[in-house]
Amino acid sequence: MKILLLNPNIDAQRKIFLFLKNGGIAVLTPANNEEAWQTLQLHGSSVELAIVHREGLGGQGDSGLEFIKKIKSDPTQADLPLIVTHEKWSDEKAAEHQAGPTGANAY
Repeated sequence: MKILLLNPNIDAQRKIFLFLKNGGIAVLTPANNEEAWQTLQLHGSSVELAIVHREGLGGQGDSGLEFIKKIKSDPTQADLPLIVTHEKWSDEKAAEHQAGPTGANAY
């Protein structure tokens, strides 16, 4: 299994990375949204899951959500399973987002 992990928090990203790696999973950790998109294009369908932090990289508001919109609007990536991590959303807000057109599989 190959997972794309996009998280601006270095400590959180490292913990998730090590957990997955120790489980025998290949983890791709791009530096930003642009690199993440290039990584998806390069690795294609071999990426089986993306874990994206809502706040995204670089402290740019909801840039993780912008990246998810890009994935959902691309016919070759639209079915990629997504997990959204977040620090500020309530369970209700996550459920509301999940019900929308750019909703993820889990939060």
